[in-house]
Amino acid sequence: MYNGFSETCTGEICSNPLCYRCILSDRKRDLQMFIQKKILKTCGADPSFHLKYENLPVGLKNLGATCYMNTVLQCLYFTPSFKQHIYSVEVKENTLFQLQKMYASLQYGIRKDYDPKAFADSLNLTTGIQQDVQEFFLLFLSYLEGIDERLKKMVNELFLGVQVYENFCSVCNWKSEGVSNFQQLSVHLDGNSIEECMDQSFCKVEQLFDFPCPDCKNTSVGRRGKIKNLPTILNIHLMRFVYDPSLHAKYKVHKKISFGKTLDLSTVYEGGSPGEPDCLYTLYSVICHYGETANSGHYVAFVLEEGATTSSWNFFDDISVKKYSSFPFPLPAGTQLTPYILMYKKQQFKEDKSGAHTAPKELVESIQRESEQFLDDIKKFKFTSNLIKDKLEAGYLQYREVYANLAPVDEKYYWINAVWLKKWCRQEEPISEPINNSEILCEHDKLSFNLNKMKKISKLAWAYFVENYGGGPVFTKGSACRECALDFWDRAKALAGKFEIKASLTKACKKKPSIFKDNDLLHFYASREW
Repeated sequence: MYNGFSETCTGEICSNPLCYRCILSDRKRDLQMFIQKKILKTCGADPSFHLKYENLPVGLKNLGATCYMNTVLQCLYFTPSFKQHIYSVEVKENTLFQLQKMYASLQYGIRKDYDPKAFADSLNLTTGIQQDVQEFFLLFLSYLEGIDERLKKMVNELFLGVQVYENFCSVCNWKSEGVSNFQQLSVHLDGNSIEECMDQSFCKVEQLFDFPCPDCKNTSVGRRGKIKNLPTILNIHLMRFVYDPSLHAKYKVHKKISFGKTLDLSTVYEGGSPGEPDCLYTLYSVICHYGETANSGHYVAFVLEEGATTSSWNFFDDISVKKYSSFPFPLPAGTQLTPYILMYKKQQFKEDKSGAHTAPKELVESIQRESEQFLDDIKKFKFTSNLIKDKLEAGYLQYREVYANLAPVDEKYYWINAVWLKKWCRQEEPISEPINNSEILCEHDKLSFNLNKMKKISKLAWAYFVENYGGGPVFTKGSACRECALDFWDRAKALAGKFEIKASLTKACKKKPSIFKDNDLLHFYASREW
């Protein structure tokens, strides 16, 4: 009556006792997925995923919206003099300790990413709220100045510059000079290059129409600026986020500004001349802003890693790190990626580029212990995951052997609960529950005729199931209930009769009545839906 797969099998358990399509799964295709899920459930994520890549720096995890913090910390980490000063100060405050620990982990650790949560917590940062990277940079330097006098001295030596603004009257030659310190120069995007923007910001005369001359009361007062003292590390802030009074909101200026690997500030330096060594700077960090608006986006950084003999550019996008061999580095096409902060270093400034800056001894030892524990965790994970893999692969081979011998080859077959068999076939790992054939019993406690609940299997397959799982009862070829068989046969004949009647009615209904014949042929109407 039945032989092999049913062509109409839809995936639900069908009434063909020799069709196994509805209970099988593609275990070969899903085996690797099963192994990965079992390993993840038992052992957790693979720790070797966090193992540091060779010749790549360490990235920093984003805690929600802390990309602004990550970019600043990476730029400062690759400022050797800054890092060495951070290491050298005795810890009396938690933020400094967390900064030392972070930088030591970046330098000595073997993980490819570091979690800066403890550092962010020490600053009471709300990690889910984005901040302007330029504002954070200045606030962080100010915070360091307040921790320790030696850090204050370091910040001033590296980042502090002095600019002079001169107000003058073109009528009576009145002059007034103002001096202010800066750790960051903010320039308007009034040119096409960084040199043009700097010249426009410092050399161009700004007319102060609302400020009359104190001597002649004329309104022809102008202002021009110069840099009096150049800092060792020059931070240039490109003013891309501009406030619009009419909209009461900021908008982003997407204008492209070119900049080179070197910068000559002689035109904006008081008393400077072209090519003067004290005015020459080299680019070593670029913080960029991804995004179309001023109120959203993402910060990334390109940072120069200087070695004793070679140098390379690194691209930091939180934990993602890429290496570029030289400048200029390619900016991703089709994105709103725009340079926002440029960091230059005086060419005259000589610092140790060998990477020999050492963290406090106790920190180094602590990180070494953490690294040893990390490597031990990797070994344990590999050992346990290999055991799981071997066990599941062995189970799969056993499954394939049973499956190959599932169908009976002669009249010696057994009946089994199709639901149990389906569960066994589709389990990711062997099930433990025994065979439950009680669900295919009829009301007379014999084998029922409900073919949607049972399948025929070979003697070999039945022996395997009983040996490994137990259970029952046992149903073979002669186990069918006679009373249920007679009832089944009667219902089958009745159903066949209904099919014959339906076929006759269908045939009769297809005959088209003619309204042109004599009235001896009566016509009736019936509901189409009925």
